[in-house]
Amino acid sequence: MIVSNGQGARKDVRRQNTVYIIVTLIVFVCTLIIKTLLHHHPHQERRQIMRPVQQFIRYAIPSVVSMWVFSIYTMADGIFVARGVGETALAAVNIAMPFINGIFAVSLWLAVGASTLIAMALGAGDQKRANSLFTMNIVMLTLLSIAITILAYTHLDQLASFLGATELTHAYVKDYLR
Repeated sequence: MIVSNGQGARKDVRRQNTVYIIVTLIVFVCTLIIKTLLHHHPHQERRQIMRPVQQFIRYAIPSVVSMWVFSIYTMADGIFVARGVGETALAAVNIAMPFINGIFAVSLWLAVGASTLIAMALGAGDQKRANSLFTMNIVMLTLLSIAITILAYTHLDQLASFLGATELTHAYVKDYLR
């Protein structure tokens, strides 16, 4: 195992975390777009005839895929941090994970809610309302992301302590949350 300490290790964790956040946001937006596209079906009669199980599977796939991606993200993060930085950094990742999971849960909640409303609008034939709801959801998620980022950055010490960081892990938790 390669163990490194100091500023170089913190920069590596920060760089890796930035890449994962970007990938997660891209996957989230793609999932939202896919869900929206799946709800819009040009052959309305065919959709009415589909069996309920087929409909359920068709609409559940994007949600399941997004959860798999998040799980793979968590596992890969643990592997890279443990091997590249060390056990203390891995502990910090695990301490920070409830915060990350909370953000993921809120974003998924908003995405599912929006896709439901968008599907209802498309089902009613109101393309303009569906587009408006999609745009409103993207704007809302962006504003919420900015607010969470500002609050987390300005209260990083308190957040790390609240999550349970010890003296040993406090610096790593802060670096991971950045």
